[in-house]
Amino acid sequence: MCGIFGKLNADPQRRVEPALIERACAALKHRGPDGQGIFVDGSVGFGHRRLAIIDVAGGTQPMSTDGGRLWITYNGEVYNFREIRRELVSLGYRFRTEADTEVVLQSYAAWGSKCVERLNGMFAFGLWDRKERILFLARDRLGIKPLYYHAGPGGVTFASDPRALAEDPDVPLRIDALAISDYLSLGYILAPKTIFKDVRKLLPGHAMVCRPESVQSYVYWDLASRVKELAVARGTAAPAALRDELRERLMHAVAGQMVSDVPVGAFLSGGVDSSAVVGFMQARTSAPVRTFSIGFEEPSYSELNYAREVASFLGTDHRELIVKPDLEDLLPRLARCAGEPVADASFLPTYLMAELAHQSVKVVLSGDGGDEGFAGYETYVADRLHGVYRRLPSWFQRWAVEPAVRALPVSNRKLSFDYKAKQFVAAGSLSSQKAHYSWRQLFSEAEKHELLAPDVVAEIGTYDPASVFEGYFNDVQDVEALTRAQYVDIKTWLADDILTKVDRASMAHGVETRVPLLDHELIEFALSLPGRLKLRGTQKKYLLKAAVAPMSPHRVVYRRKAGFTPPVGPWLRGPLRTLCERAVVDGDGRVPLVRARARALLQDHVEGRRDNGYRLWALLMLGMWGAA
Repeated sequence: MCGIFGKLNADPQRRVEPALIERACAALKHRGPDGQGIFVDGSVGFGHRRLAIIDVAGGTQPMSTDGGRLWITYNGEVYNFREIRRELVSLGYRFRTEADTEVVLQSYAAWGSKCVERLNGMFAFGLWDRKERILFLARDRLGIKPLYYHAGPGGVTFASDPRALAEDPDVPLRIDALAISDYLSLGYILAPKTIFKDVRKLLPGHAMVCRPESVQSYVYWDLASRVKELAVARGTAAPAALRDELRERLMHAVAGQMVSDVPVGAFLSGGVDSSAVVGFMQARTSAPVRTFSIGFEEPSYSELNYAREVASFLGTDHRELIVKPDLEDLLPRLARCAGEPVADASFLPTYLMAELAHQSVKVVLSGDGGDEGFAGYETYVADRLHGVYRRLPSWFQRWAVEPAVRALPVSNRKLSFDYKAKQFVAAGSLSSQKAHYSWRQLFSEAEKHELLAPDVVAEIGTYDPASVFEGYFNDVQDVEALTRAQYVDIKTWLADDILTKVDRASMAHGVETRVPLLDHELIEFALSLPGRLKLRGTQKKYLLKAAVAPMSPHRVVYRRKAGFTPPVGPWLRGPLRTLCERAVVDGDGRVPLVRARARALLQDHVEGRRDNGYRLWALLMLGMWGAA
């Protein structure tokens, strides 16, 4: 896993300065502590910071083919690189290293831009074809690895992190009001937008062909089409056969992602997804798998007991850490390593877990993606209940249910009943698509207008982030409702929040995180399953649990999902209150908030009138980013 940077000047006579690449590489040093490389070819330049995982002695980058026609700067792991290498050798291609980087490079030599369709893994890379004068950019199918770029009159600049792009004076860094709107609604920024108006994210499953005179992106993997194709065949298969096929697919995905020339461990939260991954890992080795967990002092937020139970059951070499709310030094570090605002509070424990893992391994496997692929979120249950709720008489909703829910006392417990009930009832009159969007909504459009400065509100205009969700829902109109919701979550919440958080948190400590539950063939299989095998009544992940039940204690597999969120609500009423006041209420002008409104939100939370914990955390991290 690495940090990459590159630049193509539109003017072929304008040379890329090595000093620029040096500065960009310095901004990426945390992503690749094991080495640095630079390549300049007149109007093109690449930089690379390396975290050595495969072929530690070789595999240095930027890398070229013999003769120097093709050059690559690459971040990622291709898990089927050995199979592709054997095919290329049979075609007459020769290799100097054992690295997957060279396999990607030679794949392009053999098949051109079609090479990405053969790669199974997580990756983002830039490849320069000196003969054709083409810069080719590509990102993996699900967006596990980041790729930011700026395309302007002067050319194209790309990098793993917007902080590296900021080193290029040709890249403007104007705040994007539409991105601020996304962030306040959802806690993250919907791709291709970034916090900067002139910096974009290459979408997952996309590639880009850049010439000095033009830039063109295209889709090379369309999940919506694949789901529609496969759903027909899955509908008639026997549940037991699908359960067994799922188990085989899981074993294959985990085995493929354990390949490494350095020690491999695993994040273990105590949930069914990470427990299954660790179980399949431990089944493949006689040595205890190194596992890592994070917990909290507040009992309703900590899952350490479950993680310990799984570790004992499987016989892993287990290590853990309890987070203390002494975060004044930590939160600025989080904001800096994120590159752009991230409101997901689980960023904090993920960051600390990666720091813990760094002490003994360079690669970890995690269970991310299981909730989206196999229907593990409470929101999928809420979607179904919403259909029932909408059929209740409107007078009963208005005069009985809504007053009763409003009267519920505010709780400090994690995702408490009162918090979920208020979110649910607030969406009672919405369409099913708008309701699904609203389950994770932080601020409504009206609330954002009160919170943001008038000039920012004017710039946002009529834009509503819900329109992005609507577009993704429309991509899969012909499949059942649950699968549509899963598809939308994969395109938004997973790619732009979960995977962003995991990548930044782990790479801040030079740790590579792999996600076997996001093997693209496994995701295609999961989304094509009938909804009744994923969500049965209110039991989530029905088929997944049946497939992995032997891998963990029964009470771990079938317990209620708790998530990985720290106790931000209690913290913001106590040890983080002063920091929140400084960063949000008294912050600088880079974050365009109406301070009086922010102060009122904090006061309501502190005095227990409303649980504004997640909202205030989002504002706190936005303020910390602005000050970073």
